[in-house]
Amino acid sequence: MKKDFYKLGIIGNPLSHSISPAIQTSALLSANLKGSYEKYEVLSENISNLIQYFKEEDFVGFNVTIPHKLEILKYLDETDETAKKIGAVNTVKITDDKKLIGYNTDICGFHKSISDFSVSNAAILGCGGAALAVVFGLERQGCKNMTIYARNLNKAEIFISNIKEKTTIKLSAKSLESLTDLSETDILINATPLGTIGENQNKAAINKDTLSTAKATMIAYDLVYNPAETLFLQYAKNYGLKTINGLDMLILQGAKAFEIWTEKYPDTEQMKKSAEKELCL
Repeated sequence: MKKDFYKLGIIGNPLSHSISPAIQTSALLSANLKGSYEKYEVLSENISNLIQYFKEEDFVGFNVTIPHKLEILKYLDETDETAKKIGAVNTVKITDDKKLIGYNTDICGFHKSISDFSVSNAAILGCGGAALAVVFGLERQGCKNMTIYARNLNKAEIFISNIKEKTTIKLSAKSLESLTDLSETDILINATPLGTIGENQNKAAINKDTLSTAKATMIAYDLVYNPAETLFLQYAKNYGLKTINGLDMLILQGAKAFEIWTEKYPDTEQMKKSAEKELCL
């Protein structure tokens, strides 16, 4: 049902570096809709009160980011199949009768960002929440084999045990130090925060010499989008590899969320331009 004004927002903690307001404001403009999108930095214990506020103020929906993608599940009336499969929610729609329906658009965003590539064998650096969307996004793209590399091998093994029954991909866990050969890898994804602007900016989750073993067609994908070119992507580019940062995934998952809220798909090019302006790219 079309609204006269779409009240939207994002909840998380911290939110100081979020560029979602710029992206979604651009989406509203591109769809010729009136509305607002605001940040709501909130602690876990205050989520219930914030949701009540959203209902009373006639919000249409909101995004959910770190650290509340799992916590939000307890407040939902329904969860779509994708969110159930991944076990995390990043988008919530508030219906006219004030029910909360949870979705996960991260999978859609990641999958769309790699839809032009053939991927059979994948390697992921890291085993946190971001890696979940990558696994299921790659499954949609036809990935058959995947290795999860992590500093803490036990965590990687737990990560796999939690999802192995939910995916057709053959999964294995290895220590990050054991990654020395990329000759059979079609795509290598950094799902760690290393490289992100700030204290981790001058760090990479992989030794640059390891990238010398990659085949010429391998894709180096970093979920980090700020800075636009992380140390990891610089290493990959130096070896002539195709590189992708996390901005496309951010835009595409945001566009899907917008469609869920408004039933209109926004202009993703305009959204990306707004994001780049916000990031001073």
